[in-house]
Amino acid sequence: MFRSTGLLTQLEAVRCGWGIGFSSAFIARGFSELERVVQEVEHNVGIWLVTHPGLRRSARIRAVYDFLSERFEADRARLAGDS
Repeated sequence: MFRSTGLLTQLEAVRCGWGIGFSSAFIARGFSELERVVQEVEHNVGIWLVTHPGLRRSARIRAVYDFLSERFEADRARLAGDS
């Protein structure tokens, strides 16, 4: 049995023929030797943005949070593998 919390390590194990595994579609899409074998699996992963409590009200930190939120929303379909 192989276990790893590293996403790229898991992907490399699959590429080396150690078995099947889960990967984000937008990452796996870059590897032509991989084949999607299960079509209807939905796996939602939360994204946490954290900062030091003293910086929580910083305009720069807020700008980064807002930018990342907009980008994730704009790329939602691509990140989900729908495009």
